[in-house]
Amino acid sequence: IEHLQHALDLLKKHSTKEDHPLISHCYNEWASISAHQGEYPLAFQLYEKALKTPNNQRAMTYLGISQVHSSMGNYQLALDNLDKAEQNASDDDFT
Repeated sequence: IEHLQHALDLLKKHSTKEDHPLISHCYNEWASISAHQGEYPLAFQLYEKALKTPNNQRAMTYLGISQVHSSMGNYQLALDNLDKAEQNASDDDFT
């Protein structure tokens, strides 16, 4: 997590308008790690930040949100976000 935070700081410092594609990738990775550690509120916050960044792969972010909801037993919300992931998916998102 420490390395992701450092990477985010550097990317934000050296990119304009937080538009570097790796910014949302860092948020997604950090959220995934947080979810695996059971820190679900933090995971949701980070996924929301990822969704607000330009150049975000929305399908991947919604997939992560779906996985967190599933882990929490919120199966309907998991399915809803899985649908959003599918709606935002392109052929290149999952390769």
